[in-house]
Amino acid sequence: LVAKFLEPLGEALDELVVDLSAGLRRLEEALGAAWQLVGAGQGGCVVTSADAETPDLQLFHALTGVCAWTLALVVRAVGCRHFSASFLFEFVEEDILKAMVFAKGALTFEQCDWGGSTVPVPDDLPELRDAVVGALLGLCSQDVAFCGCEDGE
Repeated sequence: LVAKFLEPLGEALDELVVDLSAGLRRLEEALGAAWQLVGAGQGGCVVTSADAETPDLQLFHALTGVCAWTLALVVRAVGCRHFSASFLFEFVEEDILKAMVFAKGALTFEQCDWGGSTVPVPDDLPELRDAVVGALLGLCSQDVAFCGCEDGE
């Protein structure tokens, strides 16, 4: 179902995920990016070192924004309440690395002013994050693990 709506995007996923993964890893190292928990179950945020370069901050925010908006398209295609690991797995063409890269970027994307970055934020970002986390946790389910098996139902 998801693939039908987003098939044109799927053709570019392989190249896009390689660039996203490499870019985010390089920038995380350059920025000294780390996840800092807020506490009391309130989540957290990404913090960077004090000497982080503004262009690197802008690029990091842009790359995480690409991940957030890409998954926003997928989640909105089926609805936040109906988005599941099966839909995520289908969208990433049964490639766990792609799922993890998009999810990591989307979950670390936040509304902020990093070095003047002006990446728009989805209005429903908290709901999108909840849907993505739920789908990630479901990737270890038997429905996903055995989705390609033809010998059993």
